[in-house]
Amino acid sequence: MSEFRRMNAPTCSRWLGLIACLAACAPSASPPQTEPAPKPTAAPTSDETTGAPPLPTYPNPAGEVLLYDFTPDDALRWKEPPRAEFDELVKRFPHPHAAKDSRCGPDSPSTPPEQQAKGILLPHITTVRGAFTRPRSTQSAYLIEYCSTGNGQPHTVRLLVLQDDSVELDLELAGDLHIGEVQHAVDVDGDGRDEVVLTSSLYRQREGQSVTGAVLYRLGPGAPGVIGKWTAVEHCYIGHDDMLAHRIYYRMKHDVLSFRDETIKKHCYYPPPPPPR
Repeated sequence: MSEFRRMNAPTCSRWLGLIACLAACAPSASPPQTEPAPKPTAAPTSDETTGAPPLPTYPNPAGEVLLYDFTPDDALRWKEPPRAEFDELVKRFPHPHAAKDSRCGPDSPSTPPEQQAKGILLPHITTVRGAFTRPRSTQSAYLIEYCSTGNGQPHTVRLLVLQDDSVELDLELAGDLHIGEVQHAVDVDGDGRDEVVLTSSLYRQREGQSVTGAVLYRLGPGAPGVIGKWTAVEHCYIGHDDMLAHRIYYRMKHDVLSFRDETIKKHCYYPPPPPPR
C-alpha cells in the first residue's frame, strides 16, 4: 500500500496530505511568488541543528534580538529526521489515540470516495536540537503530527524531548493551536533552557488565503506553555497584489520579557506561463 509523507512546502494546505499538496501546488497557471525581502543587517550565524535560515544572535541598538524572520522566501523551512530515525520514532511513539488496526487516509474526510487516493498518510515529524529541560544539555525536540487529515484517526500533535534514549518530555499540544512544525530553538529568558518556535497553518475560507502563525513555547520546568503567539505570514492569494510577512524581536530587560512584531509588505506577482510546446 502506498505511503504518503508531507512535503517541506508549508504554503500548501496542511490537512490534505501529500497527494492533495501535489495537486494544489501544481495548477495549470503558475502560482503567485514574491520578491525577495531585505534581510536583517546583523551578521548571521550558522546552525545545522535546525532547518531555519541563519539568524542574528546579538542585540540591535534598541537591545532587541531577532526571534525569527519570516520575510525571506525560505523562512518556512524545517528539519526532518532521516528515514531510519523517522521509522524508529514512529515505532516507539505510535499514535496515542488511534484505534487498533486503523489507518490514516491522505484525503480530507469530505473528499468524494471516487476521488480519494489509496494509501496511508504517515506522521509528519520535524525536529530541532537544543537544551530544553536542563541547561547545558544536548537534547532533541520532535514535533509529531499524526493524521493531519483526520481521516480514519484523530488529528493529534505530540511534542517530545529526548536526551540520548531517555524521554525528558512527552506532551500533547492543544488542537486549537493548529501546530504542525517545530521551527527553531532559542533561549529568550536567559535561563540556559531553550524555548521553541512552532509554526501553524490556517486557511481563511472566505478570502481563500493561507496564513502561517508562530507560537513561542516554553518546555522547561513547571507547566510547559505558550509564551507568545503571532501571525507570521499572510500569504499571496488571488486578487491581491501584496502579502504580509513578519519579523519578531524579543528583549529581556529588568527580568521582563517583551516582544516587537515588525510587518513587511512584499509584492506578489504571477510569472508568465511557460511557452506552448
